[in-house]
Amino acid sequence: MRYRKGASAERELIKMLEKEGFAVVRSAGSKKVDIVAGNGKLYLCIEVKTTKKDKLYLSEEDVEKVKSFASRFGGKGIVAIKFINNGWYFF
Repeated sequence: MRYRKGASAERELIKMLEKEGFAVVRSAGSKKVDIVAGNGKLYLCIEVKTTKKDKLYLSEEDVEKVKSFASRFGGKGIVAIKFINNGWYFF
């Protein structure tokens, strides 16, 4: 169930990015980031999290892995959080 919610949120975000003109690749499975997107000017490395709760605590390790990968890729690292009852937040 948890995997399905996460994958569904990833697909939702992919559609949002494509609508804004980004080319997008989803990386299934356990890896550094969930989504890599670019539009020729801006490159995004995105880790997607979902929760039903009002808060989500991220470990320093989670944030660092996104920042590190994005730096090596030449992109911007983003953690995208889908609060099931409260929409998207991006950090």
